[in-house]
Amino acid sequence: MNALSNEQAAPLAAAVTGGNFGVVMRYEFALHALGPNIVAGLTVYPFAQAIQVLTGYRDFVAHAPEELTAWIVLRHAPPLPFLPTDVHGAKVVVVALAYCGDAAHAEAALAPLPRWATRTARMSARCHTSTGRRRSTRCSRPARGITGNPTTSPS
Repeated sequence: MNALSNEQAAPLAAAVTGGNFGVVMRYEFALHALGPNIVAGLTVYPFAQAIQVLTGYRDFVAHAPEELTAWIVLRHAPPLPFLPTDVHGAKVVVVALAYCGDAAHAEAALAPLPRWATRTARMSARCHTSTGRRRSTRCSRPARGITGNPTTSPS
């Protein structure tokens, strides 16, 4: 990162005046401890149910605990092994999530997901974050059950 004096920054400020964009002059962020376990995964819904899923998502995130991060992706389904082959290439709505609180509370936090619509598939995994100078994450491969192991479950 380079720091500029007011004299050095004047030409930059003049260049962006009147433009419809911004220049980041400084960016600070804080790291927060995670883990040692998080639960992360995807729930996939048919695109035909997008209105129900988006409405359910809106209500879900409005009341979700702070430990839960969720986002929506509308896309063509990739050929992932946990998706039925007839879904590959079809339009889908994907809810991606990460629960970074106590993994024992993850199932209750994620319980509203299946009620929005009829899901095509779900895959989730409990991931272990290691501590130390370098942070890494290891996730289990898809198996059965949301508590303890990843899940792969059609509809």
